[in-house]
Amino acid sequence: MLELFLYKKPLPPGDYRVDIFFCYGGTQEESVRSNAVEFEVSATDAVGKNYRWFGGGRPRQELASLWARQDGDKFRWFYEVADAHDPDSVRTSTDLDLCLPSTTIPELSHLNDIPAYHFDRYAVWAEPERVGWVRVQPYGRLSEPMFAPHELSALSAVRIVSPPLQLREEGFRVLLVGNNAEGSPAVSLVEVGEGKSSRHRIISLASRLPDHIVAGWGADEELISGALYRIDAPRSPGTSHVVRTDLRTGNHQEIYDTVGVVAALDIDQWMGHGHVFAAIRHEQLIEVNAWDLENEDSEPETVASHDLRGRGPLEGPLKAEPLGEGRDLALLFRGDAHWTVMTRKKEWEVPFLEDLTAQPDIVTTPEDGIYLVFKGRMLGFRIVHLH
Repeated sequence: MLELFLYKKPLPPGDYRVDIFFCYGGTQEESVRSNAVEFEVSATDAVGKNYRWFGGGRPRQELASLWARQDGDKFRWFYEVADAHDPDSVRTSTDLDLCLPSTTIPELSHLNDIPAYHFDRYAVWAEPERVGWVRVQPYGRLSEPMFAPHELSALSAVRIVSPPLQLREEGFRVLLVGNNAEGSPAVSLVEVGEGKSSRHRIISLASRLPDHIVAGWGADEELISGALYRIDAPRSPGTSHVVRTDLRTGNHQEIYDTVGVVAALDIDQWMGHGHVFAAIRHEQLIEVNAWDLENEDSEPETVASHDLRGRGPLEGPLKAEPLGEGRDLALLFRGDAHWTVMTRKKEWEVPFLEDLTAQPDIVTTPEDGIYLVFKGRMLGFRIVHLH
């Protein structure tokens, strides 16, 4: 089977007719022409997209994403797999026949294993009283949506702590943050096994709901292993601290305290290895710190710093994405008439694009390629490669 779109970037909207002419010799008789296939590429009202890397021979082997288009008052979700080195080269994209309220954003689960060993992936989302999920694969979904209670208060804004974890033996674990039954901030750790009853455990946070929170999953799945990292409420104006919560014991440990504002918290992980990154803004200076996931007592390492003085007004960082190689973040800022992306080694300015002034996403590839992904009304996605 020849998959033509593995050799060509997505086509612009329009009507197309494709046939294939193949020569296996030097004469006209030694050739084959296929039947023609006619199809239409339609513009879509793309409204959102989130990515997930899956490991293999290296931590970034397969690039998958969930993206949505407007469907009445809901979002209709699609599952997509792209080339690991170029997110603009789509291998498969399939309609999941899944419509959710616009405030409900599903996430693909992280996998601490080789993706080729697993036929399906889990898309997981939070609802006021329950967690929902569906099993997906490159050519569609494999089941109807399923649900389990999370036992957080339906009166709080319950959301997923990124990322959920797909288990090697089927099923998944997910952390959700909201308020407990008493109205205090808490996280719910929900575990779902295929064909088994769901289980959950509530961990109190003893602080306000965090703006920034991520989950680091250990490689051991027999017992719950890993940690929750969050930015806790400031003790005083201009002060932030990073707190680590052990998922097995529920114990909290403050691992960093800084005069400054933690503007971004991100995680890069696979098989229990990786780093947690915090981008801290001290007025016109940005500092990027990293913690080693394998050593819970490790001191933070300053991996990058950026001086914003003399550059004009820059809002942000608005987005942060770990690089594929080396310990660093690609940071996104908004200026008066352009987007600015900074890494430790380089920076770029991208002028605002007509009809695409909404904030883009950042995608990085295994060799530190950096792409900005814009979305626009009836324009689908436009991807800009930063060279």
